[in-house]
Amino acid sequence: MDAGSPLADQRHDLRQRFLQRLLALAPRSCLDVGCGAGELVGAAARSGLFAVGIEPGAPGQPADGPPRVRAHAGHLPFADGAFDWVTLRHVPHHLEDLPRALAEAWRVARRGLLVAEPWFDEARPDQRFALRADRWLKRQDRRTGRYHGDALSADELRAALGR
Repeated sequence: MDAGSPLADQRHDLRQRFLQRLLALAPRSCLDVGCGAGELVGAAARSGLFAVGIEPGAPGQPADGPPRVRAHAGHLPFADGAFDWVTLRHVPHHLEDLPRALAEAWRVARRGLLVAEPWFDEARPDQRFALRADRWLKRQDRRTGRYHGDALSADELRAALGR
């Protein structure tokens, strides 16, 4: 995907809106579960937060940014209430044991969780089609050994969060 393409611009906008939502909560610290390359962690740190990211394949402390810890969401290596907010951006469908991961996130969060997860409105025909395509693509990932669970409905995600 080329930078400046409509899809790239939309993804950048969604990332910025998520960061702005986090910053509006006025945290002093945050843990980003499933941080990937560390974009959110880096942006949060540049905004003055103590920010840490976790990722199963994280390289550890990068020379030019906040720490990224190699860890799994179901076993967070942090004390109870270690972070004001815990973020999970486009992560729940990647978690094999979502209840365990969310319990761990709640455990290390002093104030709360901020979650963004794609879901489909099955009342709309175009969304039903997109959901079928999404399920097919994720089945292909699972065939290659990658865990990529089906999208949760908004109700399923609310129930999983348990609060």
